[in-house]
Amino acid sequence: MYLNKFDKLKEQSKILAFLLTTRIMANTVTNSWNPAGKLFFFRKQSKHDDETRTENFNLILSTDGDFRLKHGINTYDTFDGESNTSEETCYGNWTNEDGNVSLKGKMVKNHVSYKHTMDEDSINISKESDFFQVYSCEELAKMNYNEL
Repeated sequence: MYLNKFDKLKEQSKILAFLLTTRIMANTVTNSWNPAGKLFFFRKQSKHDDETRTENFNLILSTDGDFRLKHGINTYDTFDGESNTSEETCYGNWTNEDGNVSLKGKMVKNHVSYKHTMDEDSINISKESDFFQVYSCEELAKMNYNEL
């Protein structure tokens, strides 16, 4: 009986040590990791029936406080040849405060939609609008990234 209580206490200590280590590591990423001078990116592709969906994301955080973000989604239907592409292009300044990266600037949205051929009605470009987005350093650290 005594051995079982000791083993249980030992197991609880291991769990507590793991949780504390994980929390310390998360705080280290949030407090000391510097996202400046990096390109963050991902690409996802999925298929559903005859439709293929591709999503691309690129975010550049320069060392001088500027950012560039490009996010695009393309869908293509092999059954009827319909293609839709939406793309957001953003630029401006970024700051890192308390482990949160804030992006503030301007955004332009483009949308192209066509079936077999494209005409003047296929393209829609929005006017420039204000843009604001916040990412935690933890979120960014989990993305693919390269040093610039």
